[in-house]
Amino acid sequence: GYVVENRPVGAELFRLMGEAQHGQHDPAVQLDLYCPAELAALRQDDDRVSIELNLVADRQSGQAAGQEPATISLQAGMLVAADGNNSRVLKLLNIGSSRQDYKQSALITNITPGRAHANVAYERFTETGPLAMLPMRDNRCSVVWTLSPDEAARLYAMDEEDFRQQLQQAFGFRLGGIRKVGKRAVYPLFLQSASEMVHGRVAVLGNAAHSVHPVAGQGFNLALRDVALLTDLIDRGWQQQAAAGGGINVRQILDDYARLRSEDIQQVYRFTDTLVKLFSNAISPLAHARSCGLLLVDLLPDIKHTLAAHSMGMSGANLRDLRLLRNAAHGSRRTRP
Repeated sequence: GYVVENRPVGAELFRLMGEAQHGQHDPAVQLDLYCPAELAALRQDDDRVSIELNLVADRQSGQAAGQEPATISLQAGMLVAADGNNSRVLKLLNIGSSRQDYKQSALITNITPGRAHANVAYERFTETGPLAMLPMRDNRCSVVWTLSPDEAARLYAMDEEDFRQQLQQAFGFRLGGIRKVGKRAVYPLFLQSASEMVHGRVAVLGNAAHSVHPVAGQGFNLALRDVALLTDLIDRGWQQQAAAGGGINVRQILDDYARLRSEDIQQVYRFTDTLVKLFSNAISPLAHARSCGLLLVDLLPDIKHTLAAHSMGMSGANLRDLRLLRNAAHGSRRTRP
């Protein structure tokens, strides 16, 4: 597996989008990029989705005081809502969501350990919840520390040296002494699920569709699998449209997307929710059983590999369906004139 920082991922995606704007990869495929922008309105009917965007001036170009932002209207056969937990798209479409508050907070920071992390990720299960040390560039580690909201607020308010000592005591010395601590942030933890993955001609994915506890690092993985499946379904739809000479069947694509993603998402919900409740319980017999279970997983490679495959989404019917779609799409590409 890999721990990838958000900043270089975002920079690379923007670079690729900039190239696509000018048709550098494929002159027949171009991308119109409106960023930064705010979604002002959304309407859809049986044939189209229409949106209105308020274009927000970026920091470089600036905007005159009192000047209204420019507004543009766009139409398409499909809209993908990938706008995070507080999705504006979901609000405009009145799509509800269920939410389970874990009554926990994640304290996030970066640290520099005394020893080389050697690209190894650590997760220690403490009385308040898991404490993860994730390897980053330049021998830094990203810290995700699950705490009660009150304890997270207390640690957030400490000065750097006091916090460093508290973190050192909680994690131990597997990475030597903690030399430096970066800025801290605190986020509430919850399980949130949109009531609909598809609404008319709108597909919902990523954190807009589902947010899970970071105990198993599955949130971003779920989003990637949403993207992979929807992309392959759209690609297959274009292949079928080219072969039959008709229009792309957006309704069928969206129905297949919602159906094929359901099992994987529900499995991850159950998996992460169970881990949270199992590893955030301080009852002594359960703690001992937990430790024995972790030791058993470490000693039995088959169990370890099965767990890893499940965590990476590399098992189950969802992956089989995705492979079939990809094989079909790749076969169509090879036979294209």
